[in-house]
Amino acid sequence: MAKSVSSTTAQANGTLTYTIGITVTGGGANNLVETDVLPSGLTFVSFGNMPTGTTPSSNGQNLKWILPSPLAVGTYQLTYTAQVDNLVSGGDLINNAQLTFAGLAAPLTSSVDVQVTGLYTVNINIYNSAGEVVKTIKVKEYSQPINNITLSQTNTITELQGPNSTISIYYGGVLISTWDGSDNSGNPVTNGTYEIKVDSVSPTGVVTSVDQQAVVDRHIATITANIYNSSGELVRTLYYTTGQGTNAQMTNVNLSANLMTLGSTANSGSTTLLQIFINTSATPVTLTWDGTNNTGSNVTSGTYSVQLHWDDGNGQTTDITRSVVVMTGGASGTVLAEPNVLEPSSTLTTTFNGSGITNASILSAKVYTIAGELVASIPGTPGVATNQWTATGMASGVYIVAVEVRDVNGGILEHQLLKVLVLR
Repeated sequence: MAKSVSSTTAQANGTLTYTIGITVTGGGANNLVETDVLPSGLTFVSFGNMPTGTTPSSNGQNLKWILPSPLAVGTYQLTYTAQVDNLVSGGDLINNAQLTFAGLAAPLTSSVDVQVTGLYTVNINIYNSAGEVVKTIKVKEYSQPINNITLSQTNTITELQGPNSTISIYYGGVLISTWDGSDNSGNPVTNGTYEIKVDSVSPTGVVTSVDQQAVVDRHIATITANIYNSSGELVRTLYYTTGQGTNAQMTNVNLSANLMTLGSTANSGSTTLLQIFINTSATPVTLTWDGTNNTGSNVTSGTYSVQLHWDDGNGQTTDITRSVVVMTGGASGTVLAEPNVLEPSSTLTTTFNGSGITNASILSAKVYTIAGELVASIPGTPGVATNQWTATGMASGVYIVAVEVRDVNGGILEHQLLKVLVLR
């Protein structure tokens, strides 16, 4: 089975005749079925030659021939005509034929390629009311210039997602592009009137331009998460927009953990990625912080403030702040307090973990107030490189923990100061 076409190049509205040749050898063949799938850009016109007794059918882009059974030894042809669409992008039109018959292990296939000349380079730009380009949509080559456009049902974007969140751009009933109300950075544009302009450039440089007005009228809420270190310096900003602006407010914020461990797999009670769960009076929103600053580097150990700001787009704002402790370097060669934020709603007991220190055999600790007052002295247990402190009865505040790690011979391997925050 083989396939050919009347011309390997075509332009818009051109007609092509395809021929499928079938040769039967041996003692004939039974239950032969030929199929062909037309690519986008081609429209079926009519069937041509075929063996007597063949039953053809077409369903959209799918063509099918059921040949007589048995089909005697000989050579046969199937032909059909298709037309190149009025508007077609430049490039290859490839359609694939497939033949099956009784006893065949795998279908026989054959393809043919027609090159469509895209004479016009088409570019779509979206302009704001100040005449600035806010969005450039991917350039394509078409067989003819776009000399008029229509917009889908409405020219107004009213939602951030789902229905009414995009505008479809048509030429002669053919969809040529869509705009989702975003700028070149992928951020939603502000509400206002915009111009959708389509420029078609001919091979000689002649430009055909058409335009239509579009309106963006969305009620968008913005969520900004500013993360500050203990010195009050802004280290990271997370930003999110949601189509919940109308009458929706931020009601609460929860963190997935009070402790982040960077640089290794998280230990018990901590996480390597912090999820910020934002409850609203509409749909909840989740942001994720990976412990990096705005330049992409990991932050240093310490207590960080996560400040959430909600703006409903109509002048109503809400602010909520939460705290998280970040530890860097993981457990390898370092003692960790797991967790180092203690509160009655979760736990008032922290574990000092020195198991990642080579040859660690015993860990002891002394707990001091920020003023230097000793509040607990915790001896270690030989052969156990961990220890615990329970903050029952302790006042809220930051406590300094001096830990000492020794080997089996009593040699000091590590002196380290940790911070533990008690919240009551």
